[in-house]
Amino acid sequence: MSRAARFVPAGRLLAGLLVLGTGSASPATSQTAPDASDDCTCASLLDALVERVETNHPGYILEVRGTALEGEYRSRVTAARARARTAAAGIPCLRVLQEYVALLEDGHLFVGGGPAPRDSTPGPGRRIDWTEDRVRRHLEERGRALDPVDGIWFDPAGLRLAVVERPVEMPPGPEAEGFTRVAFVLESSVDAWKHGDVKAELAPLPDGSYDVILYDDDRTPTRPHVYKRGMAGGGRLQRGSLLFHAPPTTWGKLHPVRPGEEGGIDPVDPRAPTARIDERGAVVFHVPSNVPAHAPRLRALVEQYRAALERSETLVIDLRGNEGGSAFVTNVLVPFLATPEKRPPRYLAEGESAVLSTPDNIAYFERQSWSPARLVERLRAAPGSLVPFQDPDPAAPAESVEPPDRATPRPSRVALLIDGMTVSAAEAFVLRAMRNGKVTLFGEPTGASIDYQTVGIVRFGCPDAGLYLGYPTIVGSDRLPEGGVRPTGIVPDVPLDPDEADPVGRILEYYRSRG
Repeated sequence: MSRAARFVPAGRLLAGLLVLGTGSASPATSQTAPDASDDCTCASLLDALVERVETNHPGYILEVRGTALEGEYRSRVTAARARARTAAAGIPCLRVLQEYVALLEDGHLFVGGGPAPRDSTPGPGRRIDWTEDRVRRHLEERGRALDPVDGIWFDPAGLRLAVVERPVEMPPGPEAEGFTRVAFVLESSVDAWKHGDVKAELAPLPDGSYDVILYDDDRTPTRPHVYKRGMAGGGRLQRGSLLFHAPPTTWGKLHPVRPGEEGGIDPVDPRAPTARIDERGAVVFHVPSNVPAHAPRLRALVEQYRAALERSETLVIDLRGNEGGSAFVTNVLVPFLATPEKRPPRYLAEGESAVLSTPDNIAYFERQSWSPARLVERLRAAPGSLVPFQDPDPAAPAESVEPPDRATPRPSRVALLIDGMTVSAAEAFVLRAMRNGKVTLFGEPTGASIDYQTVGIVRFGCPDAGLYLGYPTIVGSDRLPEGGVRPTGIVPDVPLDPDEADPVGRILEYYRSRG
């Protein structure tokens, strides 16, 4: 539904604000109750969702309502309502709801959840009693016939998992007809899961993504899905095939791993940052998440590698698959890429960050300690309007002014490695970094989830349905879609094939070719 945008110089970027990525939101942060209705039919749930989205989503207000796109949008909503009238409860209905929010093409707009368990005792579920030795033999025998997701994985929550083609003797779950692959537990430190328990079912899709059914601890099925440009499924391989992300779950690959990818992720938490000195001399930082919990680890790695950074010619910052989180996390890297001279901004309009005044947004910002002191008061005074994020009143506390970037003379060149799953706070870092003269962007266009920022969570529909909506609360520029990132993502200076086995080598080759 996005319109073509004319790129003009950027306005102020909310680089210090919380910008939740697609893997970071949780229904535990809900700020309002579900709609007061006992009607749990899928048609009623879709009506409640449409009302919530059209009230709260700034992209609908700025890019759809009253534009040439509204007719197409309305016809697709009508089609969704027709599907909802016949959709069964559970996964079939959730699929209809998720397909509706995908119309707005925004990675910060998503639907999840499901009914609460009736009791705390997990259901029996289904099992595959294969040993790890048998799994490894199976993988070796399949060889080149393996799907990229097949293998042995780990979940930082305490599970070691195998993903294999579904054994012929094991039928899919009732909600997963046509799902050809299954993930089951090899080893568990979690009481709710035992060896052999089926954790997920997967269906590879032609676009390279996966439709995924995940089973909660009580064995309730759910379908994770967050919009990603060009991908229909909610499960995606990232950084080659080292990470599998089905928001908010991320698994790290243990076996088989392609040559050159060994040791490419942290062995305990696949989203944790890692660093190394490449044998060709470059210092390489892998930063697959901007979630604040990873900030201490990234600071420690910078201190560990500071001497190498200050004598190195080349720093590579690998942001592929970065799910977002909070933009401050990567500030510790800024001195190594900063230059005194700044390039003009390439994206975002010369506008002001703003908030749409709605009851849900008022409730959200009432709970935030970091928002401007008078923002809630100004929102209450202008229902239905876009309100500047910053307090204009000179009597209000002055907006903090970010000091000039501290700069180190080395590294003398900095490469940012990006892809279509670099989103949200990671994109905020890219927009800031690319203004420095020694920074070059390599890879693929980013996922374009920065125009609308900072996720709020609200329940919707009848309480028994247990569903929630994640939506963006802040507009990066009140002139959107003019100058927005969404039409293209942040385009790299040097394209690289996403299947490139040695991206660091290609980056160094590029620098050598340019002297």
